[in-house]
Amino acid sequence: MTSFFSPYINKVDSSFSNDCINQYRITIQYNSDGYSFVIYNIDCQKFIMLEHNIIINKNIDFEYILKESLNKHNWNLSDFNRINILFDNCSNTLVPVSFYQKNKQKDYLKFLNFSQDSSVLSDYIPQVEAYNIYSFPKIFKDTLDTLPKNLVIHHTSSILIESLIKDCLDSDCRIFANVKDRYFELTILKDHLLLFHNYFRFQTKEDFLYFVLFTMEQLGLDAESVPLYFMGLIEEKSKITELCSRYIRNIRFIRRNNKFKYSKVLEEIPYYYHYTLYNSLTCEL
Repeated sequence: MTSFFSPYINKVDSSFSNDCINQYRITIQYNSDGYSFVIYNIDCQKFIMLEHNIIINKNIDFEYILKESLNKHNWNLSDFNRINILFDNCSNTLVPVSFYQKNKQKDYLKFLNFSQDSSVLSDYIPQVEAYNIYSFPKIFKDTLDTLPKNLVIHHTSSILIESLIKDCLDSDCRIFANVKDRYFELTILKDHLLLFHNYFRFQTKEDFLYFVLFTMEQLGLDAESVPLYFMGLIEEKSKITELCSRYIRNIRFIRRNNKFKYSKVLEEIPYYYHYTLYNSLTCEL
């Protein structure tokens, strides 16, 4: 079989066994550039496997990528205790409960270059009393309809927003940058409330800094006192973080959820890399 993706991170605990797959929960996160999954052992309450792949052929759809991954590991999704599917894209918008109408979901996405042929789903996020409406190609929906019924689907931003609000126990203002390939997701919380959430595409480190500082200026946030937390696939001593540290005094990296246990092999992966993958298990959406 032709390979559609290339492993970037592949960590497996020695305790992992295909014979125990009914004791495992798998979370699969997909976007046009990457395909990742993490496996959680329910019995020992521990994450025991994580794989992140870079998608080589952008013309191959989700169905074939999923099929290749399952065949490579000799897995059948129906054997897992539970399956979480996370869609990671910029085709989403938040709509307050008071304005939300389910039969108008496609109308809410018209300003996002939304294709009428796309499928639309929504996550209700109780912490912000809003629906996160998101779209993805219809062929994804056709694939999902063939998967087992023990399947839960969410948008990654729903997991991110809910988890950050749960993790921020005080009322201080915080900025979070979730760095991805050629774009980043910026989330700002204050007083346990969602103040801002949006996506920005960037080419250079100067682009990145500009969008962060411009957003802070528009919201009246002080770069001397409000911390900026990084997460995602970025190095601690990258050119982006180095430049940001010149203009924003408090640069930090998000902590991993300590409510879970993690296999020793996963400790080799930077703790801030896969925040949404790990936190999907705590999601109450």
